[in-house]
Formats: sequence, structure tokens, C-alpha cells
Amino acid sequence: YPEPDDLPSIGVPELIADTSLADGCYHVFIDAGSNRGVHGRFLFEPHLYPKSKFVHKFDEYFGTNRTLQNICVFAFEPNPYHNKSQSTTQAAYQRMGWRYHYMPFGVGDENGQLTFYRNYDFVGGATHEEWGFSIHFHDGQSTTDQAVKVTVIDLSKWLQDVVLSRKIPQANEYDGDRQPTVIMKMDVEGSEYKTLHHMLEEGTACQIYKIIGEMHPDTAPQVVGGVEYKTKEELKGFQQDLLVRLRKGENCHGFDLFDDEEYLHDGMPYPEPDDLP
Repeated sequence: YPEPDDLPSIGVPELIADTSLADGCYHVFIDAGSNRGVHGRFLFEPHLYPKSKFVHKFDEYFGTNRTLQNICVFAFEPNPYHNKSQSTTQAAYQRMGWRYHYMPFGVGDENGQLTFYRNYDFVGGATHEEWGFSIHFHDGQSTTDQAVKVTVIDLSKWLQDVVLSRKIPQANEYDGDRQPTVIMKMDVEGSEYKTLHHMLEEGTACQIYKIIGEMHPDTAPQVVGGVEYKTKEELKGFQQDLLVRLRKGENCHGFDLFDDEEYLHDGMPYPEPDDLP
């Protein structure tokens, strides 16, 4: 396999260090493993995505009559394949006054750099927006032009420093009695085990009102918290323990296993400021 030092570096350290990034955000949506970023679009433009099940999650936690200017999205996606679509979404939404932040790195239990694999042939990755992009290399495929060196952040520390410590604005007439809320979608192709375990150990997992997403026991073997889970069955056992801790821990709100790939390829037009009322 290619060694990480032989690969180009991808990362924006100054963006990681900006602890004021979430100041002024009343509600926050963290999209960890956002692919081309369509879930952020579900939040800001739900009328374009009538078949999305995730839209109802936003309605439940942020309200149906929400002010878009005080909601922030942080879209974590380390795959450079999605740089164009993510950057286009960010630029279009900035013109609208909407706070969509493209975060071009992965999430984990510590800061550093890791080798990711594009896994083109894994469950149709090449034709499904490279949805198998992962630190786990799936057997039976060539590593040629698949390895990418990416920056990974300690998500727990970033949450504490940026989101959970943010300066929260006053509620407006649309927020009413609804409290400031942070929700997270997590679909990180196996990195969820180390990330969630670390978040639980550090006390940040239960400060997120709701975590929604997928888990991937087929990425065994893995070492989490110093323990090796060699098989899919062993990793599924650890997964169940994680889910119980996320559900029963003090102030925890659980992890909802949920997936919405209805608009995987997106393709919807972007708004223009003239479209605002």
C-alpha cells in the first residue's frame, strides 16, 4: 500500500483552529461524512427535496418556521472528489446569507493525518458519489490511485471548543420557546466507533441533542479504546454497547440508526439572493 508520507496533504489547519466559527449560531447541524453535502441542502431548501425523510428530522428539532440566518451547518467531508460540489454549495449559500461551512477533513478521536481509500468498486462506489470513502481498504480491489492522505480532527475537542462554547444569540420570534439545539448526522464509514467512544469518554456525546446516522461493523478488524475487535460480530457487539451508552448515559439522547440516500446525486439548482422575500 502507499505510505502516507508519499501522498499529497489535504487539510486546512487554520479552519480547525478558528474557535469563533459557530458564534452567532442558534441551532447547529453537524454533518459528519457529508459526501457532496445534500443534507445541508435539505435543511436550507426543503421544498426542493419532497421525498427526503431527513427533512422531517430538521422540522422536529429546529421547527418548521425556522430562521435560516441563525442556523449553521458544518459539513465534514475529507474526500477531495467532493470539493467542487461542497465549495459551490458554500459559495451559493453565503450569497444568501446562510451559514454553510464546508470542513474538508475527516473526524476521529485525535488530530492527525490518515490514509483514506476511495474504494471505487465497493457497493458501487464509483457510481454512487464514492460513498465508500474510508480509512478501511476493502479487499479485492487495486490500490492504484485510491489512497488519499487527509487531515482528521479530534471531533470531541472541536465540538467543545467551537460548537458547545459558541456565543449563542437571543431567540427570535420564530424560535419562540425552542431551546438552542445541536444535532449531528454521522456516516463516516467505520470511523464512528473510535469517534463516538472518545466523545463518550470526554463527555461531549451527551451534549449533542440527537445523533443520527449509520454504523458499519463490516469495517472490522478495528482497535477502539485499546481493545481489538477482530470480526464483524465482535464489532457489532461493541456497537450495541455504544448504543446503550448513548441511550442510557446521563443527559444522553441516543443514536438513531437512520439513512436517507434519496437525493444522493442532488442536481437541484442553487438559489439566488433575488429569490428571497
